[in-house]
Amino acid sequence: MTKQPRPESKGRPAATSNKQKRAALRKKREAKVRKEARLRRTERVDVAVIKGAIAADLSQQVPNNSYAAKPLSYVDQPFACKDCGKEEVWTAAQQKWYYEVAKGSLYGRAVRCRACRKRRRPNNPSVSTK
Repeated sequence: MTKQPRPESKGRPAATSNKQKRAALRKKREAKVRKEARLRRTERVDVAVIKGAIAADLSQQVPNNSYAAKPLSYVDQPFACKDCGKEEVWTAAQQKWYYEVAKGSLYGRAVRCRACRKRRRPNNPSVSTK
């Protein structure tokens, strides 16, 4: 008696081997890597278009352990001091120093003007500790 091939069950896909599953996963991962690389290339082009922007060195930035993208460039950002209300600009060069040299948090932003920051320093004799 010869065996008959098993008919496909209704609504179920055909059985696949582990080797076939691994190959499908590998193909899917490679496609994802190609897509991410393509997106990174287009983001870099967009950065160069921004006038007055300074390119970021991603290798010098502190790791942020997040899925959020790291800044690819720095642009001047206006802000109001939270102590005195004075309008200031956090320049692109200052941002580059803060994020890459001082290793500041990528979520940090300027909130106080230089005079108010200086006033808040602990060893400043002009500040009373009463």
